[in-house]
Parts: sequence; structure tokens; C-alpha cells
Amino acid sequence: MHGHAKGIVETVRGSSLVVLQGEPGSGKTTQVPQFLLDDMIAQGRGGEACIICTQPRRVSAMAVAKRVAHERGETCKARHSLTCASHPPTFKCPRRPCW
Repeated sequence: MHGHAKGIVETVRGSSLVVLQGEPGSGKTTQVPQFLLDDMIAQGRGGEACIICTQPRRVSAMAVAKRVAHERGETCKARHSLTCASHPPTFKCPRRPCW
């Protein structure tokens, strides 16, 4: 994914919806959110970042959060939330932009 970071960030900036496809382990879940965050930090807008990643199970979500925190040299203070499949797929992010 690192070779595509610039293109991914530019695509996300210019689109309301992006579908990213890649092989398992290619970095879709762990690297791409970091590309987006790093781009916002470089623009002086890191505090506005609201990046949401979903995982099918709580254990997976916590493992991803811990891995990304470790890669960034940070402590994981992630909390989990569960969403019922019958709820509408909407989310009001407290900050903008929300990727």
C-alpha cells in the first residue's frame, strides 16, 4: 500500500465514496487510515480527523486498534462500539471531515 499512498489520499479527498480492494494483509485496514491521518496532520488539521474503520468482530477491531497504535508509537486507548445490523448505516462524526 505504501507505493499507492499519495493516490489513495488524493482519491479519498476528491470522492464521497471510495471502495478499496486488495489482498488480505495488504494494509487496507492498518495503513490506509494512517495515510489519511498523516495527510491531515501535514495540513495542520490532525485534530479534525475522524477516521472510522469497521471490523466484523470486537476482537478483530481491538487487535487492529492495538496494532495501529503500536505502529504509530502510541498507546491504544480504543473503545469499541457495536452496531446492530438493523440500524441505518449513518454516523454523525463529531469532527469534520470524516473519512
